[in-house]
Amino acid sequence: MSSSYRLTIILAVILLGIGGYVYFVDVPASEQAIQVKQENRKLIPFDDRHITQLTLKTAKEHITFDRGERGRWLITTPLTAPADGREVRKILRALTLGKIERVIQEQATDIKQYGLEPPHMTVTVTDEEQTLTLDLGNPGPFSSSLYVRKDNSVVLTTLDVLTFAKKNLYTFRLKDVLFFNHAQVEQLELQSQDQKTVLYRVPGVHGISPSWQFEQPIEGPADKTTVGILLMALEDLKAEKFVDTETEKLALRQSLGKPVATAVMKTGKHMHPVSFYQNAEQTYALTSPEKPLYLVHSQIVKEVSKGLFGLRDKRLLGIPVDELTIVRITTPKETYGLINQNETWLWEEDPATPLNQKVVKLLVSRLADLPAEHRIAKEETALDQYGLAQPTFSIVATDQRGQERGRLRIGNADHGLVYATGAGLPGIVQARSTILTQIPALEQLIEHAHDRE
Repeated sequence: MSSSYRLTIILAVILLGIGGYVYFVDVPASEQAIQVKQENRKLIPFDDRHITQLTLKTAKEHITFDRGERGRWLITTPLTAPADGREVRKILRALTLGKIERVIQEQATDIKQYGLEPPHMTVTVTDEEQTLTLDLGNPGPFSSSLYVRKDNSVVLTTLDVLTFAKKNLYTFRLKDVLFFNHAQVEQLELQSQDQKTVLYRVPGVHGISPSWQFEQPIEGPADKTTVGILLMALEDLKAEKFVDTETEKLALRQSLGKPVATAVMKTGKHMHPVSFYQNAEQTYALTSPEKPLYLVHSQIVKEVSKGLFGLRDKRLLGIPVDELTIVRITTPKETYGLINQNETWLWEEDPATPLNQKVVKLLVSRLADLPAEHRIAKEETALDQYGLAQPTFSIVATDQRGQERGRLRIGNADHGLVYATGAGLPGIVQARSTILTQIPALEQLIEHAHDRE
């Protein structure tokens, strides 16, 4: 073996040894050192999922939160009330993710310059094993940096002052007034100063969406969209202020008098009542004598007090489009009938003449879904005054059993609206005048050769 070859082998063994040392000894040691350094940078050594208590103390307030059943947070000082879990979690997440950028003073003596004498806020965090207290001072020299005193040392952290600034008891209180799911409401009872209304949920057509029916003061369909919006408004009702003490509640209720409106939602075996009180400037809600009086937005009273006309189904024809079998239309120039036969519309006088199905179905749906915009009179009187004694358009509709259930008369136009009467809604109403241009002549419904092309 030549000397040069032997030297090459020796160098290779040396390199392998160095590589093995770096791979098996030096690199793990370096990684461990980095890991220790990162661990030391943690502001608090807690897992936020295991934190059981949080206390925030400022010059004006002292708030304590305790984690209750199912992980829900409860305010226990200065009162007992449900906490807004989202706001509490924001604080805990900021603390558990916060890092120490550098140590400013290990044994802090001159702390006033860092806003720590006194601190702006003192935070105390407790988990299942230990308690840790942090004093929060002034913002640091960089964005998202804050001076903190921890274990008598002043450290510069990655905390953001905005996470803690301007937070008070109201911030952390749960502001929901009612606790129900609008999709699970089976019955809705509304009471205004002059009328009681009771509605109940019924399955929707083909089970797609539920419908609502009146039980009181009339029997008949309600406007499911309007009822749905009302239920969501009640579900989302938020408190703008809380009146907690019995003395304040009693004095305020005596000054407010009787409720101006009430709503009761039934979900399964549970009832969710709320009463609304008003004075000249404010609206308050009360769900039970034990709960606070909630200051709420006044608009909710208008929603609850819509009344019968506001909540009922305002489609004028009075028969759903999927139940229509025969529609007879009278215009200023002609009268013609349309028959629904196995989802195909035919001309009643000459079924062999093909009709443009797209145009006919659009016409039928417009007639069936035409809603009233305003009520003019509760009774159908003085029809001549509104052009309804001899209407511009007249529509009569029959269902699958041959019963005449739909009726619609359209009279004079006035400022973008048209006077009308219909089987679906008693009295005289106004609808949008666009319907006057959406009822075509028979000739426009007939499918010609160029239509098929």
